[in-house]
This record gives sequence, C-alpha cells and structure tokens, in this order.
Amino acid sequence: MSTLLQDLKFAFRSLRRSPAFPVAAIATLALGIGATTAIFSTVNAVLLKPLPYPDAHNLYAIRTTLTDGRLTTGKLAASEIVRLNTPESPLVRAVAMTQQEVTLLRDDDAPVRTFAYGVSEGFFETFGLPMSAGGFKPEHFVPPLGPPSVVISYRLWQDLYGGDTAVVGKTIRFAEVTTTVVGVAPRDFDMPHGANIWFNLPLDPQGVSHNFDGFMRLKPGVDLARAESAMNIVMEGLGRDFPASARNRVYIVEPLVASIVGDLGPILIVVLAATGLLLVLACVNVTNLLLARGAARAREMAVRVALGAGRGRIVRQLLTESVLLAAAGGLLGVALAYAGVRALMSIGASRLPRLEAVAFDANVLLFALIALVISGVLVGFAPAIRLA
Repeated sequence: MSTLLQDLKFAFRSLRRSPAFPVAAIATLALGIGATTAIFSTVNAVLLKPLPYPDAHNLYAIRTTLTDGRLTTGKLAASEIVRLNTPESPLVRAVAMTQQEVTLLRDDDAPVRTFAYGVSEGFFETFGLPMSAGGFKPEHFVPPLGPPSVVISYRLWQDLYGGDTAVVGKTIRFAEVTTTVVGVAPRDFDMPHGANIWFNLPLDPQGVSHNFDGFMRLKPGVDLARAESAMNIVMEGLGRDFPASARNRVYIVEPLVASIVGDLGPILIVVLAATGLLLVLACVNVTNLLLARGAARAREMAVRVALGAGRGRIVRQLLTESVLLAAAGGLLGVALAYAGVRALMSIGASRLPRLEAVAFDANVLLFALIALVISGVLVGFAPAIRLA
C-alpha cells in the first residue's frame, strides 16, 4: 500500500512538471471515453435494458406476409386476430391496434393534433402492467356501441387532469366527438411509443381488411416454434374461408423489443463500433505522446536503475502514470457523455423508441470503468516496456 502511494505521489509530481502533456492526454482520452460511453448508454437503454412488462420475453409483435411474391403492408385483418383467441390456443391472448388522427381540445379550446389508437379487448392486460386507474371492461367491446370510451396515458392524466384520482368518468373533448375517460394507462406503459390516447375497438370476426398491428403473449412454458405451428394452422383455415385475402398469407412473429427498436438497433451497434475505434485511436495518440515524452525521460530512468530500481518497479511506476491519466480522462469523459446525452434528449432524440430514459446506471458506469482501465493499460504498456 505504501509503495502504491509512493507511485501515485511520484506520478503527480512527474505530470505536474510538464502540465501541457497531461492536459493534452486527458483531453484526448476524455473525448474517446466520453463518446464511447455516451453511445453505450444509448445501446444499454435501447437494446440491453429489459422492457417494463412482466415476462416480456413472452411478448411478440405479429405481422403477415404473402408467400406468392405479392406486396402487402404486413398489417393484420380482424379475422386473423380473432381466430388466434381460442381456448386451445398456445397464446394467452392476441390483440389488435390501429391508428387514427384526432384533434384533442384542451380546456382553453386550443386544438392539438395527435393520434388515438383503437385497441381490441384485453389489450392492456396482455402487456401485464396494472392500470393506474379504471380501464376498459368487456362491455366496451360488445356492439352496438355508442361514442368510443377512452383510456389516457399517465402523462396526459397529469397534464390535463392534474393527476385527479376521480378522473374515471370525466369528459374528454375532441373536435370529432366528446367522450368519457374510462381509465388511465400504467405509468410505464408506452405502446406504441409516445401514445397518449386509446379507444375501444371491437373486432369483426368476418373482417378481412388488413388495418391492424398485432401483439400476442405466449402461455407460460410454450415455445415459439409450437406457437408458430398452431398459428400456421389458423391461417390455413382463414385461407379456406377467405381465399381472396388470406390465401398464401402467413403470420410473421418477432420479439416485441425487436419490433419496437426496428432499424435503430443495428445502427446503434455500428455507431458503437465506430466510437470504439475512436477510443482506440485516442489511446494510440496518447501512447505516441508518452513515447515522445519517454525519450526525454531516458536519463531519469537510467539514474533510477543506477540507484537500484528494478525493471518491474519502473514498469509499475509508468503504468501508474498512464492509469492516472486514464482516470482523469475517464471522469471527464463520463461528464461529457452525460452532458451530450442530455443535449440529445433536449433536441428531440427521446422521440425515438426507448430513448426517452437513457440512464447512467450501473451498467453504463461499469462500462466506463472498464474503458478507463483498458485505456490506461493500453496507453502505458508500450512506453513502460520501452523505457524499462
């Protein structure tokens, strides 16, 4: 311990004698570590952080495609959702969602163009989070129906009604219709991303228009292969009953998180790899600075050897200096990463899927620590061996 303290004290004195060098080295490492940490924090939020729903690994998005080469939107028909919900199905439930543009009228009559999402029975229950208040009931999906009932998001509940616990039964006005709030969605519910309004939408068992996004939850213990086999049988039956719309059509199933992230995931992986290369280049540049500095320290090292310092002792001292530089660069880099991520959020990056809550959690800090240690060893190893 005393030897380590001596190494640290000597490293501080050595770096203080030529302040321009540590400033340049720390700034270079800070940019590399900061950029890599910022991108990793985004990858962590988008790809590594689990979805907020119970047993999210059992949640899937459903679309369809045609096997005969014809183009299709990938949307589902009401009949294709309804027939998945049978007692013998390997699914807990399959649900549908469609989008409609509406004009919300606030209390000051200011119109706000937004989207409302029509959802089938059991939509919120499928995702497994408890409602903040109220919710749709089975009778909301039994024709004949009056004006649609509305579930609002937790955000809209706070914004329009100030979190009033008696919100269920209150009026909500649109330019198209005035209706009633029947529930408040779970606080962490975000399906689809940024949605604030959902209304009840019964499904027609004979409906063949492909207008719906589909979601499903597997029963516990059911693997995807078994579910897909059962779904293929369902679609074969639909092909016989509705040949014009369902023949040569098949279900396509993908994990919910993959459907949410879409093309953003691969893009982030490429950017993370690019920033990793940036960090390597930063380490190479600092290594070159240390090598150049080492030429001026050759006499100092010779004196230390003459006084009895062993090669291992010299290598350890020089590695201590490089790790100290990396530590300072890492701390500054994490601060830069945090500021950069907050700036991206402020200019609208949170509108992208799963980027509304990029957090500097334990995973991100551990990544920064690993980057710091590796950088310290990389930049110090070659100069230390050469000088020793």
